[in-house]
Amino acid sequence: MNEKIIKLSKIYGKKPEEIIEELADRELRNGPPAGLGPRLMWIRGIQSMTRDELAEAAGISASSIGAYERGDQEPKAGAIVALAKVLKVSTDFLLGVSGKEAEP
Repeated sequence: MNEKIIKLSKIYGKKPEEIIEELADRELRNGPPAGLGPRLMWIRGIQSMTRDELAEAAGISASSIGAYERGDQEPKAGAIVALAKVLKVSTDFLLGVSGKEAEP
């Protein structure tokens, strides 16, 4: 878990997941963030999809998706492709290479 998230959770007396969700809510209003984890959480939030729903649809465990979002784990190429398909975005967009959600 990111040290900053842990510190914030202690300061505000909240679970790290609550801090992450609040940060995600704020980012939803600001447009897509940089980095795979925050961008994955942002897209999931835009689509009102829970971690469990995304996990089931992509064939990836919910704990792995949580680890990707927190930056604790990097997904393999196959997981990136599966996530992009389920979220209906390009892999480049998911990785932050492109600002376009889908290729023309």
